[in-house]
Amino acid sequence: MHQAHAALAVKFGSETKPGDGVTIGVMDSGVDLTHGEFTGASITETPLQGLPDETRAVYGPGQPGAGGFSHGTAVTSVMAAQPNNAGFLGIAYGADFKVFRVPIGQHIPENDPRRETFNWAQAYQEVLAGGVAIVNNSYSASGTFIENYDAEELRFSEFEVIAQRTTNGADRAIFVWAAGNDHGEECDGPGDENCFADLTSETGYSYRATSPSIVGGAVALLPELRGHNVVVVATDQSGVIADFSNRCGIAGQWCIAAPGVDLRGALFDNRAPPSSVVRGFAGTSFAAPMVTGGLALMKQFFRDQLSNRELVTRLFATANKDGQYANTAIYGQGFMDLGAAVSPVSTPQVTTSGRVGDAGSSLRTTALRLGSAFGDGLARALAGREIAAFDALGAPFWFEASAFAGTVSRSSSLARLHGLMDPNREAYRPVARGTRMTFDPYARAVHQGEWRFGLYESPANAESSLLNLANNAATVSFKAQNGFEATAFTTVNQVASFTPAGLPRQRTPDVGALLAWRPPDTPVGVRVRWLKEGNSLLGSTTDGAFGRLSANNVFTGFEAATEVGGWHLALDTEVGLVAPAAGGGLIDGFSWLTTSALSLRAHRRLGSQDELTVSVSQPPRIETGWATLTLPVGRTWDGMVLRESFSAGLVPSNRQVDVAARWRRTGVLGGEWRTEAAVSHNPGHVAAKPLFNLLAGWQTEF
Repeated sequence: MHQAHAALAVKFGSETKPGDGVTIGVMDSGVDLTHGEFTGASITETPLQGLPDETRAVYGPGQPGAGGFSHGTAVTSVMAAQPNNAGFLGIAYGADFKVFRVPIGQHIPENDPRRETFNWAQAYQEVLAGGVAIVNNSYSASGTFIENYDAEELRFSEFEVIAQRTTNGADRAIFVWAAGNDHGEECDGPGDENCFADLTSETGYSYRATSPSIVGGAVALLPELRGHNVVVVATDQSGVIADFSNRCGIAGQWCIAAPGVDLRGALFDNRAPPSSVVRGFAGTSFAAPMVTGGLALMKQFFRDQLSNRELVTRLFATANKDGQYANTAIYGQGFMDLGAAVSPVSTPQVTTSGRVGDAGSSLRTTALRLGSAFGDGLARALAGREIAAFDALGAPFWFEASAFAGTVSRSSSLARLHGLMDPNREAYRPVARGTRMTFDPYARAVHQGEWRFGLYESPANAESSLLNLANNAATVSFKAQNGFEATAFTTVNQVASFTPAGLPRQRTPDVGALLAWRPPDTPVGVRVRWLKEGNSLLGSTTDGAFGRLSANNVFTGFEAATEVGGWHLALDTEVGLVAPAAGGGLIDGFSWLTTSALSLRAHRRLGSQDELTVSVSQPPRIETGWATLTLPVGRTWDGMVLRESFSAGLVPSNRQVDVAARWRRTGVLGGEWRTEAAVSHNPGHVAAKPLFNLLAGWQTEF
């Protein structure tokens, strides 16, 4: 119980009332509505029309019987007792309870001459007409055991009503029955069914209640009752079958065990109403409402998206069947485990099809890793939304959609250190050619005249360029004397991610080209670049239910360089137009996206050994665009997946601006010393504290 209450509090908030939104019917002797344990509870009481006046007086709360006992008051309190620090709490105290007053001691076989005139079939009809989802029946026919009957003997009119043949199987109200308390009770002798010699009994004989009474046990012989009838045996506080409890026996497939000894409950006391008397009770009468309340919690937890038949199936499937509970003759399906009932059975699957149980992707492998250009745009659009995943039994579990939208990486210290020390990425190191300044990323490339070749390098010539997505590329370039330059490249085949089995997923290589023109002796230049991403979108990748991403990107850039007072100044801007594509997953498609990036650098020499570079830059950022997604958000009783479609804006909430100062000194211990101090404002294009980096390294060649 406590695990289920905790799961509800975590899922719906600490103010959630267990059982809220579920209507429970209680067929019993009546309830003391003035009892202090029911203050604040939602309980109504109805004396059924078939109940004779004289019986109504005996079983009503005004005449509770000897010792102030009211069976219906005690049974109802196991489910409905409110949180008032009285030492116990109803398992489903937030539910709506409809108590139907019936003569519980008169439920004996219809063809038994001891049966009185109460119309049980009419009573069940009235209860079902009350719109209840679950009906608690804490009574049995004493001295009757289901294994001693056949199906034809049980064709009672009340069982025909309980079968609910005219109601869809998924919609039928669940009936929960007490198995009976006959085990060890005195009996008349060998002529009495299930009556055996017992020297400890006053009569010398007692019952061996190897199966439930016929009331709850009828489900073992009548197929029309299966799927929505549950019979309950009682255990003591240690979980062992109680001495008095009937066993599950031939009804084991539809039977479950629950606590039924020393359960706290409300005791009627007409001497000082409203009463607040509480004591311990024992019996299958009190184990049954534990199961009834448990089913109400399950119905609430799964947002009433599991049919009643599925709730019963799940109750049985998740019961504890270990050790002693594997003995189906005693414990049936095992010991009720509500914690397991509201937990996933196997890893939930995120389905992109229309029906629960169809092939899906494991929740563990479903992920959307966003490139840094997206910032928090998509995460903000997903905030407050949920993704439903379904376990092996088809139950829905909900997860925050924004939790699936992680960021590939922000500008980490490790990445900045790599940029500081990589000899092939001298983005801040100017190379003089006539009167113009350029930034040469090909310092280590092999030259054959005007042709250049490179491996494992970036085709970008500025750290702010989106072409840095294609680092680790093989490049071939041609440079003409008039300042025209052309480059083609393809990324080296690489592992994109790993399957659940640990096998690598190879990504399709990215390919692209760029054209640049910067006439000699001219301080400005332009470029056009094309990049086709085979398995990503601006560096974003997907796994599992998010399907596949790809994109065609076209970037245009402008660069300018000049010299002022010994400082070499360089400006580099870039805007992009992106045509994304998605398929096979939760992302339906994208609009066209636009992007921007910018860097401004100032560089000068400080003597013969030292160089200083100061820069201000904005990394690539989405400026316009949106995506359309369709997320699974639940299911219907007949197993159809419910989906929600919406458009999600992709523009980040803020803009990252990096300010950095880099110092380079040659001739230090035969090598080169480099130091950088940098601060990123709104790192990742989100509102966040500034990120500071202070890096240093020494490099030499041998």
